[in-house]
Amino acid sequence: MLIAFIQILFYSFIATAFFLPVSTLDSYFLATFNVNNLWYILPFILIAELINANLIYKFSKTLSDKIIRKEKHKKKLEEIQNKIDKIGFWGIAIAGATPLPYSIILYSAGAVKWGNVRKFSLAVLIGRSAKYILLGIIAYFGIELFF
Repeated sequence: MLIAFIQILFYSFIATAFFLPVSTLDSYFLATFNVNNLWYILPFILIAELINANLIYKFSKTLSDKIIRKEKHKKKLEEIQNKIDKIGFWGIAIAGATPLPYSIILYSAGAVKWGNVRKFSLAVLIGRSAKYILLGIIAYFGIELFF
């Protein structure tokens, strides 16, 4: 069980940190899914997603403090801040349910120091829960995602 969690944590980190369009974690989830283990696998995936989202948030927050928050980047950072403030909590949650903009949102939210860690984590949890429950339903009904 510990080895499976470490694998999930690793897959989640790779998928989130490197902007992969189709998550390796999604592929792992679909490959190991059956109706009897959805509720067994899902908590591990969500914990891994929370850990990695918070690591990326803190990394980009630290990077922002040391590199990005210089005078020459101030205007661009304000634009990103306005966009993140505009999409807010539900924007982050919705991005968490989709594969494409999620990593960019995580890095941006950290760079502009959006919200607090609890609010950020809750948005990630809601979005990722919706995503993996939907993937479970898709796998259960045998819907082909890849041609």
